[in-house]
Amino acid sequence: MMNERMTILTCLTAFLAIFMSHAQMAEAQDVTSFSRSTSPLTSSQTQQLNGFIESNVTNLASETPGTVVEARKSLIAPLLRAGTSNVFREAFGKAFISSTENMMNGSEEVSTFNLANAFQVLAFIRTGETNEMLARQLETIKGSDRQADARRNAAASMLAISLKTTPPDLIRPRQYNSIMRSILTSVDDAGQWQVLQREFEAMGAITSNRDIPDDIRKKAIENEARILEITLSNMASDDAKGLSRSIAPMVLALRSQFIGMTGAMRQTFQTMISPALERVIRSADADWDSIQSDMASRKSYTIAIQQSMVLHRLTSGVTDPNMEKTVAAWESGDRLAFQKSAADWLK
Repeated sequence: MMNERMTILTCLTAFLAIFMSHAQMAEAQDVTSFSRSTSPLTSSQTQQLNGFIESNVTNLASETPGTVVEARKSLIAPLLRAGTSNVFREAFGKAFISSTENMMNGSEEVSTFNLANAFQVLAFIRTGETNEMLARQLETIKGSDRQADARRNAAASMLAISLKTTPPDLIRPRQYNSIMRSILTSVDDAGQWQVLQREFEAMGAITSNRDIPDDIRKKAIENEARILEITLSNMASDDAKGLSRSIAPMVLALRSQFIGMTGAMRQTFQTMISPALERVIRSADADWDSIQSDMASRKSYTIAIQQSMVLHRLTSGVTDPNMEKTVAAWESGDRLAFQKSAADWLK
């Protein structure tokens, strides 16, 4: 009887120790208790936050997909709470960037899946520093193979989302300039049209936000024109891989941006974008064979031509009857007719 009691007591003691251990661990991990704090975090809170992030970042680098997904969800959870303060986000961002430094710097050894999940966490933190980190990944990812493009696409997609959802007052002018520079630098390395589309979307997130200072938005418009022109130049390359398919989404995005603009911003837009729109038409003739030979590229570029002419009409206020002739000639594959009507339109 005594032995049975001792066994039960031992089991209860062990259970209590395990329970207390888990309770302490849960308490240490509960960073939501101060996620709404508008005062600088205390040393205890900072230590608690660092422990929470480090343990989840370890799992974020796991080779088991399920573990990675759960780690991502755990990291994002406190950021989704209503009322999460900017103070908490800033502290969270600094700690996360510090904890993932090896993962980001050694990205060639880390799987695309792991990186994509880390990028998602960065997008939910929403600070100037985390936006910079996402943009910097576009530069640091090396190579022109499919895997490198998949990583760039993941980074650019999350950057576009992050820029759209981060309050502009959390991103300093210097950080906006750094972000735009990183995007622009990476454009030449993009080997797939989807990557270019996402990079353009990220730049457009700056152009479209009226709460961002006009001088920064004007720089973003200039950079959009440069991305469009760089893409048009790269279309002739043997490694272009259907880059022409990125032109239509870019032009459609520009059209939406212009419609939402007023006053001086519209004038800036017209000055910077009009030459690029004209080049869209010239490139159709210059890269005629390569675009016309692929059905998907031809259909996509039909939209690019049509919408470039529509946007040119919107910005200039001039209606040109050659627009329909030019589009019809392109669709029918009549190069001579296209050259004639396009030349009349470009006068």
